[in-house]
Amino acid sequence: MQSNRRNLIKKMGVVALYGSFPSVLSEFLVSCKTKDKILRDPVFFPDEEFALLNQLIDVILPRTSTPGGLEVNAPYFIDLVVRDCMSDDDQQLIKKGLQNLDETNGKSSFISDQ
Repeated sequence: MQSNRRNLIKKMGVVALYGSFPSVLSEFLVSCKTKDKILRDPVFFPDEEFALLNQLIDVILPRTSTPGGLEVNAPYFIDLVVRDCMSDDDQQLIKKGLQNLDETNGKSSFISDQ
């Protein structure tokens, strides 16, 4: 089941992202092949939202016998795509979605103390 979900997400992502965001995808793929461009800090999301995004990615694509979403820098890729390829309205929608995910009756429900 894990493998099927991972393969489906990978195939859908490649098709959707390559068609929609060729320059960002190309830049990100080049950066994956060189040690010169290591992503260190998010460029769009503040630290708290980026931490939530990291945990969300870890839940959706956990490490199994293959690298998980965190090991392949998926949160940084999402950060770049949201900043460079989405309208202001869509960016705010993403931010609102992260906030809604994290808030239940005023309490943090997604990020746990680890």
